[in-house]
Amino acid sequence: MTLPGWQQFLQAIFEPEASAAVEMMAEAYGKTTDSQLKTIIQERIALYYSAQGYYETARRIKEDPAFFKRLMSVKNVAEERKSTPVREAQPATEAAPESGYAVQAGAYSTLENAEKTRDRFAADFPTARVLTKERNGEAIADKLMNRFKVKGYIIQY
Repeated sequence: MTLPGWQQFLQAIFEPEASAAVEMMAEAYGKTTDSQLKTIIQERIALYYSAQGYYETARRIKEDPAFFKRLMSVKNVAEERKSTPVREAQPATEAAPESGYAVQAGAYSTLENAEKTRDRFAADFPTARVLTKERNGEAIADKLMNRFKVKGYIIQY
């Protein structure tokens, strides 16, 4: 007998597409009550975020249980949305708020790819938008280390 979540976790281990594996692990996390499996999934997902360059998110996944639980609940809600029928797009009645919470759906090296992804989500999320930012943190972190012997951490804000 396989405990709830373990079978899905084991399938995720052999999933060749990393993002799909993380989605499977998130779903397994939501199904299980096994604390050992939850810890393993948390570690694996932190490794995934770290490999993607989201070091601050990976750190928070490891150190902040409340943050990780919120992240898993968002992923599981998103998974439930996938299984519901697509409804007709509604026009946006107002612009996205300037502050609050947001979900990052991807990180792209070209604006064109980011806009394609936004357009894919537009029917369900009419306030979805593309944000751009400079990624020059590595150069500054290197300069801190070389000049002041201080190890800086690159964070998103």
